[in-house]
Amino acid sequence: MSSSPRTSTTPNRVDSDPVATYARTGNEDGANAIVAAFSEGPLNGISTEDSTLYEWIDPDAVDSLLESASSEVKLSTTIWDHPVVITRDAVEIYAQTDL
Repeated sequence: MSSSPRTSTTPNRVDSDPVATYARTGNEDGANAIVAAFSEGPLNGISTEDSTLYEWIDPDAVDSLLESASSEVKLSTTIWDHPVVITRDAVEIYAQTDL
């Protein structure tokens, strides 16, 4: 079952290791890191054509949050029906869970 974009910022419960981890490099912005995380490894080829990243999250808000935090920050959300955890250093994507 597919969830609709922007209905919640709380991902499904994550009880396992990520299926993909992408290390952010240098000044790479959040949107590029998220797209790269979904396009590499076992998620390569996942159908992202039905919706755009901007329908799931506001990348500018993610960048502002990560850049302005005075301590480590961890953002959990759902993107393209996958639970995702975003930090300053990495994007972790978890397997889809049944609703």
